[in-house]
Order: sequence, then C-alpha cells, then structure tokens
Amino acid sequence: MTSRVGRSATLLVAIVLMLVVPFAAVAHEISDGLLTVRLDENSGRLALFAVRGGQTPISLLFEPDPRTSTLSVLEGNRIHRMGDSGGFAHTSERTANRLTVEWRSPSLRVIQHAVLDARAPGQVRIRIEVTNLSETARPIGIRYLLDSAFSGLDGTFFRTQAGQSVATEYRMHPSPANRYWVSLGREGAFFVVVHGDGLSEPEAVVFGNWKRLHDSRWDYAVSSRRGFSLIPFSMNDGAALILYPGGALNPGSSRTVDLVLGVGDAPGDRIARFDGAMLPTADEVRTDSDAALVARTAARTATSSVEEVNEILREINRLLASARAVEPGDVELLRQRLEAIQRER
Repeated sequence: MTSRVGRSATLLVAIVLMLVVPFAAVAHEISDGLLTVRLDENSGRLALFAVRGGQTPISLLFEPDPRTSTLSVLEGNRIHRMGDSGGFAHTSERTANRLTVEWRSPSLRVIQHAVLDARAPGQVRIRIEVTNLSETARPIGIRYLLDSAFSGLDGTFFRTQAGQSVATEYRMHPSPANRYWVSLGREGAFFVVVHGDGLSEPEAVVFGNWKRLHDSRWDYAVSSRRGFSLIPFSMNDGAALILYPGGALNPGSSRTVDLVLGVGDAPGDRIARFDGAMLPTADEVRTDSDAALVARTAARTATSSVEEVNEILREINRLLASARAVEPGDVELLRQRLEAIQRER
C-alpha cells in the first residue's frame, strides 16, 4: 500500500509540474517596441524591460525576484506591502496598452495602472489609486521602492536632472528644475519623472542600498558615509525610495499619485499620459474575417487540449483504482502525452 501511494503521489506531482504550472504561469505583458512591461500575476508587481531589436531585452528593475520593487501603503500605524500583506485579495487585467492590478481589503482598495502611450514611446505612466472603503477617516501614506537592475557607471549609481551625481546615499527634493532622476549602468539607463506634466510631486526621493531602504519602516535618514553595499547581504545594490505626502483620507475618498518611467538617460519632449493611445502593430491589423478565423482556430485548439487533459485525468483515476502498482512505463506514457499538449500550445 505504501508503495502504491508513493508511486501515485509521484505521478500526481509530475502532472502538476508539467501541466498545471505551465498553464497557470502566464504573465500579463504590454510593449510599444522600446519598452516591455510585465505584470507578475502572483504578486501583482511590475517588471520593466528595454527592447533591443532581436537582442535579449534588458531588465530595468531587478528581475530574478519582482517582489523587490515594492508599492507600500501606510494605513494608520500599519504598513501594507502590496503583494506581501495578508488580508488583501488581488485581481489583474490587461488591455492593448494598459496593465491593471487591484488589491482589496475590508478597509482599502489599492489600484495600480501601467499605461503605454504611443505619443511617448519607451515610457510607461504609473498611476496608483488608494480608496478608503471604511466608515472612518484614516491616515494614509504611499511610498514606492524601485530596485534598479543596474550597478552604476564609474562609481555613479544615479543622477538627478539638477546634475547631482549620486555615489552615496542621497535625498533628492523634486522641483521644476529637478523633475527626474536616472539610474545608470554599463548595460543602459532608465529615468523616472516625478514632477510636472500632471505628475504627483513626492516629498522626497531617497537613494541608497536596497536592503537598507527595504528594511526601513517608512522614511529613511541618509548619510553620505554610506554607499550602495551592505556587506554581506547586498553589494552594489542601488535602489530609489519615492515618498509621497501622507494625510487623512475620508470614507469613500481616494488619493492618486502618478509617475513616469522610461528607457534612456533623459525624457524627451513628450511625457506619457494616462489616457495615451496605443497604435496597433502591423500584425494586429486584420480584417474582421481574419480575426474571426484566428479566434475560431484558437478556440478549437483550446477545446482539443482540454479534452485531452480530461482523458489523461481519467487515465490517472483508472491507474489509482487498479489493484496493480503504478509502473514507470505508465508514468512515461502520460509524460509523453503531456509534452505533446504543451508543444501544441
């Protein structure tokens, strides 16, 4: 009995890993040909990539773990790190030029939009909306920690529009003459606009080691004696903490902040707008009949795959109900059928 249970568990694990995970792990993604924005559906957090033609895209934020770039909401004395905090359910959706994720608890609704604008290619506008769902006023604060994928250039990790080269911890105060900052690396650069153009001016942008900023409760006191390494935890690990003004939020009221991220070492003449339109690509321009044919073909493929999966599940049930032990050959046949389904997706 123990042998059969062990073999059956192995078989079921193989099914989950080979079938369920590949079908579930589909990320939402939008791109304008210069910048790709990807939404991690497990955490609801964003990843950004600079597109380089046929070359491998360059990650702008730390890619191995998208949770390191964190949107946090202060509710009274409680800090919610969106994607980590318990008590929040989240949903997400995608349109041609927009990704949206919503987190909801009994007292708060937090929505984050990422919008591409065809008039400002290579940029994404981020909008964060926090709504008080409770029946009492609540003190609310917003901060955004961006974990850069770049390790600096000739000792400089960041640079501000006002010309400050940031090689140690630094606190930037945005102004009309200091609207954006740039993260630098040998692989490339990206900028973040935090002032003007309908954007929400933060109290400050704090540059420092990612772990120090991440572990801070809310604000962070900088020291020019500290650089971007924290031995032995993280080396040359630069991040930016964007702090927005806090204040009481009445029942049913919302607070919105906007910022723009983009590829390169400076924004152009145009800044991405929240209502920006995404022009269709050549591949997306089809006649109605072509689109209908594609939809019907996709539907037939999906239906066929589901029927095949159901048949595999019925075969598993037969194996589990059988008096004989599950043999390696049984597992191998199921594995081959699963691989065939995956190749057709």
